[in-house]
Amino acid sequence: MSISSRAKHVSRMVGGVGLFGLCTAICVTSGCSSDFSSCEDAKTCPEAAGGSGGSGAGTAAGAPATNGGSDTAGASGAAEGGAPASAGAAGTVEAGAGGEAGAAGGTATPECVTAADCDDHIACNGSETCVMGACQAGTAPCTNPDAAHCDVLCAEGTNGAVCTVQGQDKDHDTFLSKLCAAKPGTDCDDNSATTHPGAPELCDHIDNDCDGKVDLSDGLTVSGKSEQIGSTASATRSAPSIAWATDRSVYGVLYYDGSSSTVGDVFFETFDKTGVAQVGSEVINAAKTTNPSGTGLTFSGSFGAVWAILSGTGVYFSEITSAGAATATPIQVADIGDSASPRIARVPNDNWAVMWNAFSGGPVPNVWVNTISPAGVPGMRNANGGGINPTLIASGSRFIAVFDDAGAALGESVSSSFDDQKPLTLTGSKPVVGGSANGYAIVTVASSGTPQLSSYNASGTLLCGPVNIADTSFVPTAIVATQSGYLVVSSGILRVQEILANCGLGQLFTVDPGPAANVTIAGSAAGYGIVWQDTNAAAPKRHLFGPNFCN
Repeated sequence: MSISSRAKHVSRMVGGVGLFGLCTAICVTSGCSSDFSSCEDAKTCPEAAGGSGGSGAGTAAGAPATNGGSDTAGASGAAEGGAPASAGAAGTVEAGAGGEAGAAGGTATPECVTAADCDDHIACNGSETCVMGACQAGTAPCTNPDAAHCDVLCAEGTNGAVCTVQGQDKDHDTFLSKLCAAKPGTDCDDNSATTHPGAPELCDHIDNDCDGKVDLSDGLTVSGKSEQIGSTASATRSAPSIAWATDRSVYGVLYYDGSSSTVGDVFFETFDKTGVAQVGSEVINAAKTTNPSGTGLTFSGSFGAVWAILSGTGVYFSEITSAGAATATPIQVADIGDSASPRIARVPNDNWAVMWNAFSGGPVPNVWVNTISPAGVPGMRNANGGGINPTLIASGSRFIAVFDDAGAALGESVSSSFDDQKPLTLTGSKPVVGGSANGYAIVTVASSGTPQLSSYNASGTLLCGPVNIADTSFVPTAIVATQSGYLVVSSGILRVQEILANCGLGQLFTVDPGPAANVTIAGSAAGYGIVWQDTNAAAPKRHLFGPNFCN
């Protein structure tokens, strides 16, 4: 057999007989016998002796045969997965055979054997591990105790990761959150870039500079100014009351002015939240009276106005629209003489209620109440045999009435007709009540002289309190509900104590040096108005300020 014939025969044997796996390479050399089959059966030669064909179908193809050979022998290597052998140079002694075919789908080299093979030498990444020949990422060594308010920083240290916890800076004002308990910063509101230590205090009911003080308590001043009600000072002008009309967003003010000798002496006017007059002063009563001893005003769809005569014919009522239209003739609520300090409230779309003192010539004044139907028909109730300084408000479908009886605070929750009386449990003296349809608050003065406030829902369930407010020089005279609690005002030096919904204390600020008497307050989300009698100026005054008090 010629050399070329042997090469072809070998090529056929490799491809057809299936020598894959039996020998590394078929040896075709001058060392073999002339009998081809005996060489095939008996001799396995090193890889260098033949062509270095494909080393595996699943990995890289084999390199071309290094010995000379024909292109046919090279093709045999390609048939088993190897690259074709290079054609042998002419005249070589033996034809190069195709290399051994690689195993189909050869095994991949593992990524790692031990964890050390995976270590990236970064401690803040955690310790990497080797699992079944593959590297697994480590667990970060630093944990965050409060992801809502804290950040955790990791630094590479000599002995491993160094973890540092600090407050977040979500608002990017460079001040860290005060709420990170592990390491608090100084920013009391990390959601607002305008709130941080050193920030200017704004009139927004927020502690902008994080010093624990808000607005007026932190140096801002109450807005508005104290102004006289009426055109001139007069010793005959007195006893103002104020209420807020929701339908036209105006304040109504009722007061007495006896300076004229020809017209009545109870006047009514309205003005907007900035103090601009909407309804000029107009006379409410048809005839001049003498010795007025107080007025009362409320709003529930319309204004309810009452006034009392200290020596004369009792208590009168008039209903007034927010546009200033009053009933033609005031209704006489009671003809009891020596009446004083009237107060009025209305259960929405139902009865009005009037409460007042009536001395009737006796040594102890009586507290009287009267209901007035929607048709203007009065009825009579005697609330208590003694007592002074009554206050009255409507909350829900009931009236809440309180007064002082010989130094003891008394109060009752009654139906819209003043039936079904439910005595209130009160302590201290000099009670004052105020509120809205959703609930009410009562302030009394403890035996120590400290005012105390308790808050109730409309059904009379205690929500919070009693809590001490202001100080012993604070003499509570009126209460108004706010968006977040109550404002309590004092007589004497006209001061205001803010009470939060949970009975926490808000701002305490001075509105006017006074001395102030007959103080009443009204308000809404638009702001607040206070009226009082300035005993030095002998004239009623008013002061308006915004919902944040300094705006």
